[in-house]
Amino acid sequence: MLFPLSEFEHLVRRYPNTLNCPSAKWAIDYGKFITIDIQYHQVCSSKLIEQAWIESIYIEKNLTCATSDDIRLLLSAFWQIIAALCRVSQQASIDALTAFHEGTLLSPTAVTREFITAEAQAAFGTWLEMARTQLARMIFATERIMMANQLVLV
Repeated sequence: MLFPLSEFEHLVRRYPNTLNCPSAKWAIDYGKFITIDIQYHQVCSSKLIEQAWIESIYIEKNLTCATSDDIRLLLSAFWQIIAALCRVSQQASIDALTAFHEGTLLSPTAVTREFITAEAQAAFGTWLEMARTQLARMIFATERIMMANQLVLV
């Protein structure tokens, strides 16, 4: 028999220590009831990191007479690095978000909104820390690669 949510919440308030409502469904993925909208920095959402724009910096103008200190070459390299960092951060976010959505809330009994909120917030905190750690690792690896490339170029 199903009861309205309002009746369940009323009973929980009235009998907080003794109410026991067995549940037929023990698990639900966070992705079924939580939506997370990731918003990236405006640079990572702009045309400045698109390959066509980066190429236009030095392809549209004739660079056959460009010198090694030509700002267009530096800008092209700069925007390629920014684009790579944007892709890395977006991939780290997507991977962590996928892991969060696959996370499961488990309970053999019906639970209150407060319980669900607390559990979801704890899971979100774990997800956020995982995303930060993964992003830091990716940035560290990118930094090492750029340093190695710099040694080769010098």
